[in-house]
Amino acid sequence: MVLALGALAVAPGRSAAALYPVFSDMGSPQAVEIAERILSWQLPHGGWGKNLPIADKRWTPGTPKSSQRAGGVELGSIDNGATTSEMRYLAAVYHATGDDRFKEGFLRGLDFLLAMQYPTGGWPQVYPHRGDYADYVTFNDDAMIRVMELLKEVHEGGPLYAFVDEEQRSRVADALRRGVEFILAAQIEVDGRLTAWCAQHDPWTFEPRPGRPYEHVSLSGAETVGIVRFLMSLPDPDERVRRAILSALLWLEEAQLPDGRWARFYEIGTNRPIFSGRDGIVRYDISEIESERREGYAWYGDWPRDLLHWVRARGILRELFMSLPGFETPLVSFVEPDEGTSEPVKGDLRLEFLVESHAPETLERVTLLVDGEITHEEPVHFAAREISPGDLEGVGQHGSAADAGQRVASLTFSRLFDTTALADGRHTLEVQVTYAGGKRVSRRTEFVVRNGWERSIAMRAPEDHGWFGVIDYLGARERSEGWEFVVEHRNPPFGHVYRMRWPGTSREHVAWEAKGLREVEVVVLSRLPSADGVTLEVEWSLPGQDRAVWERVAYTVVLEGPSPEGWYQLRLVAEVDRPEVGSVRLLSGGAESGDGVESRDGTKPVAQGLKITVDPGARTAPLEIASVRMRGTS
Repeated sequence: MVLALGALAVAPGRSAAALYPVFSDMGSPQAVEIAERILSWQLPHGGWGKNLPIADKRWTPGTPKSSQRAGGVELGSIDNGATTSEMRYLAAVYHATGDDRFKEGFLRGLDFLLAMQYPTGGWPQVYPHRGDYADYVTFNDDAMIRVMELLKEVHEGGPLYAFVDEEQRSRVADALRRGVEFILAAQIEVDGRLTAWCAQHDPWTFEPRPGRPYEHVSLSGAETVGIVRFLMSLPDPDERVRRAILSALLWLEEAQLPDGRWARFYEIGTNRPIFSGRDGIVRYDISEIESERREGYAWYGDWPRDLLHWVRARGILRELFMSLPGFETPLVSFVEPDEGTSEPVKGDLRLEFLVESHAPETLERVTLLVDGEITHEEPVHFAAREISPGDLEGVGQHGSAADAGQRVASLTFSRLFDTTALADGRHTLEVQVTYAGGKRVSRRTEFVVRNGWERSIAMRAPEDHGWFGVIDYLGARERSEGWEFVVEHRNPPFGHVYRMRWPGTSREHVAWEAKGLREVEVVVLSRLPSADGVTLEVEWSLPGQDRAVWERVAYTVVLEGPSPEGWYQLRLVAEVDRPEVGSVRLLSGGAESGDGVESRDGTKPVAQGLKITVDPGARTAPLEIASVRMRGTS
């Protein structure tokens, strides 16, 4: 029986990676062999250990089945995808083969998951208990959320889990209910406002708890995302669930750092990112911890980015807000600048934002900050009574719709901000709304000053999306035929999943439009620590002339590696300056320019394009282009 690959999808979390290969036919001998290996590693209590070579070989007597023990008992784990991944695989192979061994293995795993759940609803990292932080309810690395995702799939009764009987489904439904109750009870409240979750929580008091010495009590910018995604997957969330989701989403928006990323851990009460080395001392500057921990842990990431964009773009955040009449925190939304684009700004930046409130009489003031500096502030006044449309007149720049029955006011603020004093590059725009005696909610976005431009090229093959057309990720003006596209999701060298490969047997080139080009960075992967044979050229032209000239550009090489797989990463960095006198012979009106490459009217050459060429005559091994980044001025 052929099984759709989607049936093995794992929980949509940050660390939800499949541990086992997926076959188009999960009844094939290869799939069955792996399922039998999985059964051989199953522990007597029904779980599996983590980080073991289960997919590669069968367990042999005398070999530990788990890397974790307590009281002489080998422990099962839900960390790093353990147990849930094995159960999904067994269910898929049973669905394809009907072999009862795999069904029974799955059901023993299900009994293990249900047995390890605390009466309060949370799941520890291991079971039986180990006697340390692993006994806390573990959201860390999405461990508990992976369990709840699997149980939810079982409860929903899809064909993959049709063999689970009604009595077992009833137990699963109760486990899910208690799991949701734990999540709601554990959400951390700061100054009367719900925020996020810690990576670990006490199973009985619900309080946040520390993990390893460098994992302190904190608000998590990573684990919170998986929790919110799960809560949003519930088919009919009640008011408490909707409140938890909205509160966490607003906190995640506020927790975004000026560079656009999120920290893994935030100090409760201040929202300051915190870091720690193995000495367990909390620090506020990542450079103050040892390099082993600084480089060996995911202190920063973009975990919430897609989720936040999704809920804003589809109006889900506002729907949540409108469904909660008693929600005290105002909702701040940008109209301009448009958060869905990254169009650069030149001159005046038009700013328009909405402040919506179920209790508008609690609004106190609105503050506008650019790069952390206050540029404008104004008070907001409301009488403590029912709100009517007339109450909005004169507030901010103008008022928009109000619902007097629900006491919901929507205030529109508009301003122009002069960007000419700002340096080229990205800047942070923040709106702060103070309400209810000093509480504050903020909303941030970014804008780019128009004086310059930047472009990053993805080395992905064009994709035909049928009716929607072809997506050309490369965006090249021209490309010779000898290039090959490479996609490597598992352990890609230096993290580059998409590359464009030069096989080494022919002269090949690729070129892009790049008007006003000033800086170039090309990342090349090679088995040799050399960029020999790679040429960068810039196309120059003068306004009003049809003729253009390509000129070679010198570059410096920053070498990294080799990687364990033998790859070198070479960053080819070039500053693009106008040609020197006589280096390019551009003609103006039939005569050579007298002052270098300047036209008669004083116009200087303008860069129009970038070309990368690889010549087999100067190179002895293939290479791969991993990325291209260009910067220029318009």
